[in-house]
Amino acid sequence: MYRFFLGLLISAIVAFPAAADYSAGAAAYNNGDYQTARNAYLTSADDGDSRSQFGLAVMYHTGKGGEKDYAKARNWYTKAAEQGNAKAQNNLGIMYRRGHGVKRDGREAFAWIWMAAMQGYARAEMNLAEMYMLGEGARKDLPMAYAWLESAVSNLTGKSRDKAENRKNFILAELSDGDIVRAKRMAKGLRIARR
Repeated sequence: MYRFFLGLLISAIVAFPAAADYSAGAAAYNNGDYQTARNAYLTSADDGDSRSQFGLAVMYHTGKGGEKDYAKARNWYTKAAEQGNAKAQNNLGIMYRRGHGVKRDGREAFAWIWMAAMQGYARAEMNLAEMYMLGEGARKDLPMAYAWLESAVSNLTGKSRDKAENRKNFILAELSDGDIVRAKRMAKGLRIARR
């Protein structure tokens, strides 16, 4: 029992500085102080904090606070994604989908976006639905696209939600009655699996 609590205490002490650096980085980023944000993120990203790795990747991907550097963005997204960070998984998938600093690869994009969608990240669910709609990285499957959009709609707001609703309606207009039943059954199954 003593070892358990000692291990817990050591974990908290080791994790606290990374959390503090992430918080400082996020605050600086939100205030437009990108150099401070990058330095704070870098400190905790090197210590393995996936949120800081993601923040750093976004900065390199978008060029906030410096030049765009897709290679560095991919590197940091990958580190965070491999730790299960859904936002990083989605964005890494987007890089492969668009060919940003990597060879365009629909299957690799699909795999990363699917992992993020399985965690309930709504933007990834919407991206995955679009990939099913277009047959990108997987075979075209409108009922499956509908199921993922149905899940995304419940977690999106504003224009993103409207966009997902419009895509759902487009899909419904394209489906046969049997496919509509299948699509709604799949959406229900996805909801049940997420509980």
